[in-house]
Amino acid sequence: MTKPIRIEHLKPCVDWWGGAKRKGRVESNVTWKVTADEVKARGYNLDFKNPHIVADDHGDPEELLAKLNEAESQAVTLRDQLKSILAEALLR
Repeated sequence: MTKPIRIEHLKPCVDWWGGAKRKGRVESNVTWKVTADEVKARGYNLDFKNPHIVADDHGDPEELLAKLNEAESQAVTLRDQLKSILAEALLR
């Protein structure tokens, strides 16, 4: 690492944890709780997504591919037009 982690970098986490009795722990947009049963149900995979953030909707994949194909077709048409214009200009 170019900048090693130092103990003070972990202070917000330690403060949130609330010590051995876990007093004062409050959920926020970057902290949340899950139960042991939830962890077990996921096969102990701790990669939980933040429940406070709505995932981006990038649209229907089929529609996106159709738009991509149309854009590529337009690019081919414009490239062919440019080639024609350049060819004409070089002949003059």
